[in-house]
Amino acid sequence: MKYNFFLIFTSFIVSLFLAEITLSVFFPQNLNGSWRVKHESGIMLNKDSGKAKHEYNDISINYVFDKYHNRITVNKRVDKKIDKILILGDSFTFGWLLKDSDTYTHRLQEAMPEYDLINASAGGWGLYDYTTYNKLFCEKIKPVKTYVFMNYMDIDRVERKETHNTFYDNNFLFTVKEILNHLPFYNVLLEK
Repeated sequence: MKYNFFLIFTSFIVSLFLAEITLSVFFPQNLNGSWRVKHESGIMLNKDSGKAKHEYNDISINYVFDKYHNRITVNKRVDKKIDKILILGDSFTFGWLLKDSDTYTHRLQEAMPEYDLINASAGGWGLYDYTTYNKLFCEKIKPVKTYVFMNYMDIDRVERKETHNTFYDNNFLFTVKEILNHLPFYNVLLEK
């Protein structure tokens, strides 16, 4: 009985391994880590630590995150006495598929070295998300200024917010994804 179980288990693992090699050689796909988490308030945030890989065709970017669910750029300050500016926006402001040095928040940081810019932007955000994030984290960050970068989709996203929250709350696959995101090896498997 134990031998049969071992044989079936080994066959299953070998089959998965061979299928993975076949797919990666003949049908390569973009490898993306997981960097979004759902907050109890209902908004989708970036994760609050670690890294995530994001690939699209020939572009491969590694994002790094910090405790305020913000993207860290290459010039991250460590001086706690420096005044902070909170940056809120959607994927354009986040720097979707852009190297740190190519994001305009990084370029703003270079132009304003007297401040620590905290880029808490996230893809798909709109006015509701900006105000909710501000309520949740402004007291912790204590920014001297907050810049909100808006585009043409922000108003539309407010109208669709209730539909999105219902989708996330009632979607079985999203719930499974949230559980998997907390496993330590899951992100490594996604990116490799």
